[in-house]
Amino acid sequence: MTPGLRRRTRLSIAATGALAAALVGGSGGALAGPPPAPYVMVELTDPCLSGYQITPGATVTVNLKRSGSVVAKSTFKVNGTQFGRCLSVAPLGGDKLVIKQVKDNVTLSNRTLELPRLTVALDAATDVLSVHGELAGAPMDGEQVLQGPTLTIGGRATIGAINTITFDNQGDASQDWTEVFDITHGYTGFAQWSSPEDDAVAVRTALPVVTVRAGKATVDGVLKPGAKITVTLKTAGGTLRGKVTATGALYRGDPLYAGSFKSSGTAVKAAVGNKVTSSRLSGSWTVRGNTLSVTPGDGDGSISATCPADVTAAIWVDGFHLGSATFPTGAVLFENLSFASGANVELVCQGANGFAQWFTKVAP
Repeated sequence: MTPGLRRRTRLSIAATGALAAALVGGSGGALAGPPPAPYVMVELTDPCLSGYQITPGATVTVNLKRSGSVVAKSTFKVNGTQFGRCLSVAPLGGDKLVIKQVKDNVTLSNRTLELPRLTVALDAATDVLSVHGELAGAPMDGEQVLQGPTLTIGGRATIGAINTITFDNQGDASQDWTEVFDITHGYTGFAQWSSPEDDAVAVRTALPVVTVRAGKATVDGVLKPGAKITVTLKTAGGTLRGKVTATGALYRGDPLYAGSFKSSGTAVKAAVGNKVTSSRLSGSWTVRGNTLSVTPGDGDGSISATCPADVTAAIWVDGFHLGSATFPTGAVLFENLSFASGANVELVCQGANGFAQWFTKVAP
């Protein structure tokens, strides 16, 4: 996926005071203090970052340093008070970001942010999300971090939660989410640390999912950023038809991957009855025909499909998530819905082994 400007939602914002001012004598005039220094939002392994609290009209220079050497640099003018910028190299834990802003040949601020070494992990057996953090070579003892899991179905986020936990003297922190989530394939994990200057540094992980579509060569899903996955497409008899190898990356804040089945460089469309396997998942998925049935209505509409047993299914109508549920027999049915004729309906079935398939239909 080509890096591009991401739109993010800030999860933690510290209050910032107004510019300092001092009354001078009895004139009623004021002397403004120096402008506040910029702060940034960084996703480790993502080359794109966001900056805030910029002086309008200032020229900003961002240097990314690794082991003392500049590995990426970007200089640009900011007309507003914030920016979104993609560097040529993605920031990693232990790197340093040097952020300088200049206006009218005057340096307004010049600060260095050392990025913590953050890792986050999900344990499907215990439903525990664990975070480890080190800053400047030392455990982040006593520092707090926002963290939480999110369930994705077919690679799309459905429901999640966040909470604050504190690192111990080894730089470890964890939370047991058993009472809220049954963590399995399709869950992503998130952790975010905020600096005293209000910078935010985040990291994400994912338990992989492979999603296919009958009649399409496309393969996608969730995957830990930087991890590689190989997905293979075979006939029911076992003859190789095509394969794809992709790498997880952040896209709009989600750890995703995408690719297409190919054979000798030519795209291969998944056919009904084909078998899909993956280097990161056990078992397989047999590509199914489109059994999606759609009945529009005003409170009495329905969406149904036939999927394998023990699947989690979710529906979207015109891009809006309307519901998700688990269906032990594979007879998927969502009722009492409101949507009109002509709506674009999408349904995905995801097995416990992490394979999933999308079905689409326009409401009659």
